[in-house]
Amino acid sequence: MDDRAQISVELILFLAIVLAIVLVFATFIADANEKNIIETSVKLGADNATSTMALLDRSMQPLRVTSIDVTGSDPIVMTLHFSRPIDYNTQKYVAEGVVTSLISQGYDAESNYTDTNKLKGNVTLQKARHNYLIETA
Repeated sequence: MDDRAQISVELILFLAIVLAIVLVFATFIADANEKNIIETSVKLGADNATSTMALLDRSMQPLRVTSIDVTGSDPIVMTLHFSRPIDYNTQKYVAEGVVTSLISQGYDAESNYTDTNKLKGNVTLQKARHNYLIETA
């Protein structure tokens, strides 16, 4: 009796199951990775914008990003919270800093940065997996 064929079938079934498990985890990992990269870019862009504003205007009180709330599923809303309330011009400057940061990471944030979003100080980002709305609180 030849057992080599049985071993080959068992190996193929084992590899198929392992591959299926890897693909399922890869899907979840890629999704979380995209969200993390975008959230990090948003925080970095907002921090850079507020630091630049503080350097250019010596009378400005220090301002920092305290937290980012991520809610929703389509679009995913990322709300930036600051150490103190910010005015309209600061919101616009922070939004421009966020767009610059997202562009430096390779995302096409500039094409979605329309006049309406500029007036609100919001940034929208459309990706294959999710749509994102970045706003200031």
